[in-house]
Amino acid sequence: MKSARWIVPAMLVLLMLLAGFALAEATDAGAVAPHNYILLIDNSRSTTGRHSLGEATDPSGLRFDAAKLVYQNVVTSAAAGARGKLGAVVFCGAKNCVSYGPLDIDDPALDGAVGEKLNAEANASRRDDYTDIRAALSAAKEMLAEFEGDTSVLLLTDGVNDLTNRSDPFAQPENIEANAESIALAEEMREAGAELYVVALTAETDVDRDAAFMGFIDAVAQAGGGELTEDGGNSHVLMATQSDLNSKLLQTLIKAESASEAIQTIVEYTPVDAPFTVPYDGITDATVNITFMPEDKALLERVELVSPDGESRTLWDTEGAHESGGIGVTEDRSYIMLAIPEPKAGDWNVVVTSRKVEGADARVLINAVVRFNHNLRLNVDMDSTARVGEDIRVDAWFQRYNGEGFEDLVDSDIYAQSTASLTLITPAGNGKAIAMKREGERYTVVFRAKTPGAWRATLQVRNPYVQETSDDLAFEVYDPEASEATPEPAPEITPEPT
Repeated sequence: MKSARWIVPAMLVLLMLLAGFALAEATDAGAVAPHNYILLIDNSRSTTGRHSLGEATDPSGLRFDAAKLVYQNVVTSAAAGARGKLGAVVFCGAKNCVSYGPLDIDDPALDGAVGEKLNAEANASRRDDYTDIRAALSAAKEMLAEFEGDTSVLLLTDGVNDLTNRSDPFAQPENIEANAESIALAEEMREAGAELYVVALTAETDVDRDAAFMGFIDAVAQAGGGELTEDGGNSHVLMATQSDLNSKLLQTLIKAESASEAIQTIVEYTPVDAPFTVPYDGITDATVNITFMPEDKALLERVELVSPDGESRTLWDTEGAHESGGIGVTEDRSYIMLAIPEPKAGDWNVVVTSRKVEGADARVLINAVVRFNHNLRLNVDMDSTARVGEDIRVDAWFQRYNGEGFEDLVDSDIYAQSTASLTLITPAGNGKAIAMKREGERYTVVFRAKTPGAWRATLQVRNPYVQETSDDLAFEVYDPEASEATPEPAPEITPEPT
């Protein structure tokens, strides 16, 4: 398709897109809730060849490398207890829209059915001059019928629907209709339990922002669950060039994982040769994604990993990957991924050494992205009803999935690192925040409500390593002596002294 020209970001946006711990009832101690993934990959010729509206957006086919990196990260999370399905749709014109999968993320057949299809060569014969995002979303919607739980849909595209391959695709009636239907499909998918995230591919030579194109992308993302941000962007839209495509898509993956109930992720963007911190024991695995341009891989000489106790392991050199100490190594044209099982708390260091080549420096093109998987959730205990004037107690604590169910988390620094608060909202909508105190390995607060009716509360947990976590609770306060409804006075909340 003919893509629009977009502004290239002046610098890599270092988003701390961290997963929230989902609140669950104390009686819900079953297996990890499934979370599914669908990758939608634009295969139109504008991604790989120059066209009338600008340079090729992906001449090296890195969108497939980036999708494969996401695939590897999702499959790695299955070893930590994650459940769900994964599928992919590669699209251009409607006749060349092909679906791969979906299959369970721990299914041994997944690699052959999906993983091996995530490369440009496997889809070269299906490339044409058209773009039918509508067909891709329709195929994703069909996949949703097979899914249990929530789904994250990641769309990589460089343009709008272009069904005619004519100049000015925004003015063609067929494209206008397809754009509107794409927005409607995104909304239907959201209502069916999916959220849509868009990674917009752009060429570094493009400098003009196209309002019509961004209007379409924002509308699709908003219909799929995104929201406008303070800087005027969209929370579910990231623009990516060739040099930052891998890291941008990993950002989007982390954002998408925030809907997952139990398998959580922390992300840090670290300069090469600088340490990253494993904040506390109990993390099931850390995944270090070292990404670079394919042509710069020849400049790499060695990748070392130094553990908190000072032990150094060479995990990759010019001869290839070297697994050591149970640390897995996966490599492709544009990334090397290290999977560290049950990492010890403390500072780790990734050291990437490049060859000394005159006029070339591989370091400036390397991004290191660290993901921490941990199978925790925050459990909450609170009565659903209470009487006017009586003590109401709320307890919250972390639980860890042990492979069969959830058990209380003990001996973890996460409690000392975190703070919790409860914001109470009266039936009239008035609110007040109360700090929760830590009693050993749980957070607790006791208060009294003097107004009958339907109350709401928001419980928030803050941690320097984890995005602020919040969830909503509801409870009913009643007065057994009241004979008729009376006007509600100003909220009277008596927190327990701490």
